[in-house]
Amino acid sequence: IQYCRAFENEILTKLFGAFHDDIFARMKNIASFVAADLLVEKTKRFAKNLKDDNRKYTLGDMNFTMQLLKMDGKTLATSPLLQDFRNFVVTYFHVRIAEREFLDRVKHINEEFRCKAAHPYLMSKVDADDCLAVIRSAIRELLDAYRISTPPKIR
Repeated sequence: IQYCRAFENEILTKLFGAFHDDIFARMKNIASFVAADLLVEKTKRFAKNLKDDNRKYTLGDMNFTMQLLKMDGKTLATSPLLQDFRNFVVTYFHVRIAEREFLDRVKHINEEFRCKAAHPYLMSKVDADDCLAVIRSAIRELLDAYRISTPPKIR
């Protein structure tokens, strides 16, 4: 579970927390900007968290939002908030962080390791070793993709 939490924390601080800082620095009226997204079931939670500046996201919450960043998604095409978030991601990270391969890895980590580790479940040694390898690789990819030359301010 500690490896899952480490991955969760990296995404929370470097991606979601930094996006909160960035959008509040750029937007004078967050409520107005997210108003349309508050009415859409898939984007409602993310929009409400931004409106309230609530930075408490679980890996499941972040995974759900990140899955909506896939270029062929209908929700992305109609959501100003998701388009802004995706633009933030590809500005401060390599574009591969918003592409299907990495997003599918986040989903896999959430479903196969984080959810099981957070609830009564005995993980086999093979699964635990797989978890360790997958999470190490995902953290490495996230950190390698982070463009530290122009990072947003992180609270």
